Amino acid sequence: VAADESGNIYNSLYQDFIVRKLSTDGSSATIAGASGNNSILSYPKGITVNKSGSRVVIAEWWAHRIRELNWKNNGTYQLTTLAGPVDGSILGATDGKGSEARFHNPTGVAMDDNGVVYVADAQNNKIRKIVKNNNGEVTVSTLAGTGIEGMANGKGKNASFNYPCRLWVNPTGNLIYVSDRLNNLIRKIELI
Repeated sequence: VAADESGNIYNSLYQDFIVRKLSTDGSSATIAGASGNNSILSYPKGITVNKSGSRVVIAEWWAHRIRELNWKNNGTYQLTTLAGPVDGSILGATDGKGSEARFHNPTGVAMDDNGVVYVADAQNNKIRKIVKNNNGEVTVSTLAGTGIEGMANGKGKNASFNYPCRLWVNPTGNLIYVSDRLNNLIRKIELI
């Protein structure tokens, strides 16, 4: 569940394969998924939204990718793949440009005020960072995690996780809290 600054609520309904928006006036609508804009989602888990509600980012667990909904002037959202395989069939742990990057069951996403997206890449035991520049080019990098399950504090890729599943980032993007599920811990990442 995520909310924009106006109080609208966005919910990824994992087993229904949809994303719903509950507006402050009490109305609700499917904005992506089986009954929304003919877009297809495969087990959408994590969800985050920017302040204005014009950009919604979804961790698509089963398709091993990160999807993005962008508000259009005609009153609808357009669904695109932000990072990961466009067809949603290839898993992995590769950093790189948008569609070349690979994930393995991403479960959580968070976005800072600069539009940088952070991903809890659960089966890869990593925290990933997605940056979209002004030209629309997307780069995915590993922020923290060895890629091997474990529990070790450390800087960046020296830290280890065991199924990180949810995260929260502060507005400036220099503090991230991670739900490290199988270690039964809340972990803190400070970016300096």
